[in-house]
Amino acid sequence: MIEYPEEKKFNDLIIAGKRCLKAHKYNNSIEIFTELLGIKSSYSKTKVYGYRAFAFYNLKSYDKALKDAQKTLLLDSKNPNAYWLTSKIMWELCNKPGAISVLQSGILNSDKTNPNYNSLKGLLGLYTSEMLTKKKKLDPLFDIPIEITFFILEYFSITELISLKRVCKSWKNFIDSSQILWKDVTFLQQNTSTLTPRTFFIKDTLNSNLILKDHSETSYKMSFLENTTTNCFKNNCYNLYFADNFIDNQKFFKKQPISEKIITSSINNASSQLASIIIPDSRNLGSGFISALTKKSHPRLSTFCVSRLSKITETSKILPLIRNFLHTNHLTKLCFSYNSLITSEIVYNIGLHCTNLKTLDLSCTPNVDWGLVLTQTAKHSNKEWFKELQELYVENQLHNYILVSNNMSQLGINFKKLKTLSLAWNINKYRLMGLSTFNPFTEAEKINYRIFELNFAAFPNLIHACLDGLFEIYTPVLSFGLTSTDVVNSNTYIPNFCLFSCASSNNLSNNFFISMLQHSKKLKYLNLAKSRNIQNSFIESILHFSSFLTVLNLTECVGLSASDLNLLIQQCSQHLEILELASTNADDSTQLTLAKFMPKCIRKINLDQTLSTGSGLLAISKAIKNMYYLCSKCNSILSDFENYCNCLESIQAYQENKIKDLDILNLESRTPKRKFSELGKLKVQNTQNINNKNHVQSSNIQRSNITIKNILISVKNCNYISLEAVENSREQLKGTLTKILYQFC
Repeated sequence: MIEYPEEKKFNDLIIAGKRCLKAHKYNNSIEIFTELLGIKSSYSKTKVYGYRAFAFYNLKSYDKALKDAQKTLLLDSKNPNAYWLTSKIMWELCNKPGAISVLQSGILNSDKTNPNYNSLKGLLGLYTSEMLTKKKKLDPLFDIPIEITFFILEYFSITELISLKRVCKSWKNFIDSSQILWKDVTFLQQNTSTLTPRTFFIKDTLNSNLILKDHSETSYKMSFLENTTTNCFKNNCYNLYFADNFIDNQKFFKKQPISEKIITSSINNASSQLASIIIPDSRNLGSGFISALTKKSHPRLSTFCVSRLSKITETSKILPLIRNFLHTNHLTKLCFSYNSLITSEIVYNIGLHCTNLKTLDLSCTPNVDWGLVLTQTAKHSNKEWFKELQELYVENQLHNYILVSNNMSQLGINFKKLKTLSLAWNINKYRLMGLSTFNPFTEAEKINYRIFELNFAAFPNLIHACLDGLFEIYTPVLSFGLTSTDVVNSNTYIPNFCLFSCASSNNLSNNFFISMLQHSKKLKYLNLAKSRNIQNSFIESILHFSSFLTVLNLTECVGLSASDLNLLIQQCSQHLEILELASTNADDSTQLTLAKFMPKCIRKINLDQTLSTGSGLLAISKAIKNMYYLCSKCNSILSDFENYCNCLESIQAYQENKIKDLDILNLESRTPKRKFSELGKLKVQNTQNINNKNHVQSSNIQRSNITIKNILISVKNCNYISLEAVENSREQLKGTLTKILYQFC
């Protein structure tokens, strides 16, 4: 075949242009391909434009490259290479939708038999994936593994989950469909600790808002030695102190209760996974709430706490729910406190059929007559009533005294497993939670005969008892008719208490308290606040078994002298965590005793309205500070409230005497006589020696391994404590988490 000179030149230029492309000499290749476009030849210009476009693309001259690529497409609309190159150029020009559109057009129009056809699909998939990735925003709920998502969401409360649902629709659908997140329908609002039935605290921790507003109490643990009885902190009755003792300082509950719609939707979301319902303020709940619980089966429901259910006025409307509880028998904790819907018949049936029930709170239920309930139970052939019950709370309830009366023991009904019993009468709590149509305190005043025979025989294993205010309403007497304000009869069964709270009992004598605690050899919690008849002999009677005390509240016990208080503090200093001595005869000697025997587990010291002094407060502050330091020589805690250890004193004295002996023998080292004008320099030298002495002393002190705790010291309305003394004490406590509350009267 004869090749014409012009065609031969064209082919040589094509080969030269390709060679320049392979050698990355893009400028030379562009010159060659431009020259080729000026030669008239039968060779297709489609490839020439394509080669030049590729050269412009590598030189990042995207506009020129795009023009050549588009000409290539016009000349050959079925060339997949032209579509591929045009798309790449448009992507670099940030026209990403256009690049994807060119690839889609190429897949439809180009030659499918071409070996480069599949490269269009691969590039389209890459661009589409990148576009979706950039459009997608970071989603902390879905961008992590599902098991970690559930692990995190389980830490949120119901109210917090409801807030999370409002973020977006996908979050709402995910949270609503996750039944496990709604298993605990709990609506505990802030600052409502006094409104929450103390049997249903979610955690065995203390509410920081109740005692120490700025100090967390979540790591609060008992630090006493193991006792033969149950650890009273693990038992919810330990919260009696924190629920009752500070209720006087709480504001009336004014926050709006949770709406019924939110609660019913939460129950529906939980479905069969529903395990607990805790709603302290149920004033907005009506028939819709009952319907949501009864229309579906809840086989896992074990805790039910509904207080102040005032919207439902007819008992018949709540009976379907009660029948469901009786039929399933899954409940272990039940609370219907401050409800007028509960009747004596309902309580009787719950006791017979809810055999797994361990905690029951029926405080202030005016339509329940415990005398009638117990009489009806005694007629039943099977006397095992509430046979698994461990905690019973019947507070602010008319005739609740019958549970600790001699009549109870005569009926033959025993609560063999009951360990916690609360029959407290607290008017402040009633004002917070009480019913508008019924006041038990007003009704109690109308009762003419309020005397009963005291006996705990129905509770053979009772260890926690709260009888605050009970003996102000009902007066205990002995079986032969004499008042027990002097002594408790030896025939009367008195338990071995681990926790005994009998505050506001001014009608009882000193001997009564001595008799009540005669068997409590390992008492850990004692609350006798506002019991003004207690005398020094009471301290003497409990002194020998007070070493296990963890909480001691003797507020307004004015019959106790400072010396006896000092003896008690010294005896129980090993495990004491909370000490309440407000409005007592405590003085500076009490403060010094407390500083000398500072409990290592102390959490709170209340000395409001006492004869405490500023020097005593400073001694307490130093003692608390020294709890966190050790002597590097003997590895022991610094003695009481002084900044030195005894071993350092003896070592230093020995060293000084040894140096003196050596100085006497060494005549050359004796200090020469000084002139009168040089005597002034001696003072400066002595000062330096003192400073060096203090430096040596401080160098022998090291930090201990004791964890810094939150401690509260309250000295309000103490006339002998000045603001300057408080500031000095606060300065001393720097580096600790101790807070001093001070208010000058």
